[in-house]
Amino acid sequence: MNTNACGLIAVLVVAPIALAGCDSSSGGGPGPGTPTLSSQPSSSTTQDEIAAALLTPTDLGAGFTKAEFRPSSNPLPCLPTGAPLEEKFSATVSAGTALVSNAGGASFSEEVRLYPDEATAQQVVAYISQGLDCRTGQLALTGPAQTIDIGKQQDITSTVNADGAFAVQTSAPRFNIVLAAARLGRSVTLFAFLKTKSTPDSALPNPIQVVAKALDKIRS
Repeated sequence: MNTNACGLIAVLVVAPIALAGCDSSSGGGPGPGTPTLSSQPSSSTTQDEIAAALLTPTDLGAGFTKAEFRPSSNPLPCLPTGAPLEEKFSATVSAGTALVSNAGGASFSEEVRLYPDEATAQQVVAYISQGLDCRTGQLALTGPAQTIDIGKQQDITSTVNADGAFAVQTSAPRFNIVLAAARLGRSVTLFAFLKTKSTPDSALPNPIQVVAKALDKIRS
């Protein structure tokens, strides 16, 4: 599967999606002496600290590997004429990763973005929610943007122990996609999970459980 949705999730957004064939620019887990990202990052938090808090293939279980992560500059699916997320709210620092299934048919992306304060981070999540609040929208998955069907947003704040979080199921002709956004203090984490419609759910980690695990790692 040759896809280039790595930016949606990153932008999602939740972000377009980190799909197969994406090579992560911010990779593995923290090693000895590596600083970690607290749930209340300070103004001096670095990109390396964020990168160290991202999920790794090991966190998703057997069968996943790192891929290239390419943040998206595209508008959100329901705001095709609106400003892309990064133009609307520029992050002070960010890092992302993309992981793909070795067996094919599935990919995952995660991006953590830090903002000047919690109020801005709240506005970011609200803007993302607005950008996914329609029945159909445009999303770049494998090249040019294509129409996706967008389901009802689910509030997962308490499920993933966040300051605010939601997830939404979307679908394209060949793919099922889950997009999510979660806020911890002044940080916003964007997630995208993509699988082909022929890939069984039972073969993959549960997206909401992955979001919870990612936020636990950030808090730790």
